[in-house]
Amino acid sequence: MARCGCAEVDAPGAEGCACALQAGANVTVTGTGQGASPWIVSSSTSTPQIRAALSGVNGVAYDPVTGIISARLSTDAGNALVLGGDTGLFVPPVVTGSPLGMIVFDTAVGGNWNKADNPTAKWLRVRVIGGGGGGAGALSAAAQALMRGGGAGGNYSESWLEVSTLPASVAITVGTGGAAGNAANGAGGLGGFSGFGTIVTALGGNGAPNTAVTATSGVSPSGGPGGLGVGQIQSLGQIGDRGIWLSATIGLAGTGGIAGAGFGTGGRGGISGSPTNGQTASGPGAGGGGGSSFGAISAGGGAGAPGAVYIEMFS
Repeated sequence: MARCGCAEVDAPGAEGCACALQAGANVTVTGTGQGASPWIVSSSTSTPQIRAALSGVNGVAYDPVTGIISARLSTDAGNALVLGGDTGLFVPPVVTGSPLGMIVFDTAVGGNWNKADNPTAKWLRVRVIGGGGGGAGALSAAAQALMRGGGAGGNYSESWLEVSTLPASVAITVGTGGAAGNAANGAGGLGGFSGFGTIVTALGGNGAPNTAVTATSGVSPSGGPGGLGVGQIQSLGQIGDRGIWLSATIGLAGTGGIAGAGFGTGGRGGISGSPTNGQTASGPGAGGGGGSSFGAISAGGGAGAPGAVYIEMFS
């Protein structure tokens, strides 16, 4: 036994280790440590002791009447943990809300969104686009030209809203498109404000100004986007293109900007060759094109497109 580092038994005919094992609480030691009678160490804990130890542990439930120890599931709202078919703890896969449909408001009439009309809706994805700005009109002097800029696109705002947090009815506002600048060098009009109440809002694009003057060459400014509205996600409308002319006969008026997040198509600006009115924008929130004037012949700007409000509903 010297190889294990303890003293051997020093007695005639005896063999083994002189070490002794002493049992502690809830431990039993049997045998002599001899080859024919090895030590056997065993332990046992009473059921009351186990229950007492587990009853103070988070996530464990103990029923003193039945003596059953089990997992304790939280009763907090939103807890998805359950007992599976094999009685093990199971977290069901997350099931996203099913789409229920979409309501579109894209005219200046607007309207209302009502909870009572959509009783199964739990979440809304609301997207709001402001009206586009108008392009400016142009009137040059004889033997000169004047190319006006395009209006800016309306801004975009988006939010996900929990229906339970909303009022019973929400007013919908759709911004009008900015007015076209008149042919007598009129500035383009401002695009209108759009909103899902005041919860999600987007401002309209600015119309193109009429500050540039007739000449044989020059550049006209365009409309820029309005300020930010209200939303979890926001995107400014695109600035309109400026008008530019290189001579009394060659130039290009500015195209209107698209709305935030890429909505709409800006109206095309007038081109060289002959006086041309700016085009009216298409699609929600785009800006109108600027007019192009040559040789004292006037051209009007294009109107901006109205905004829109899209309400997608989910269960």
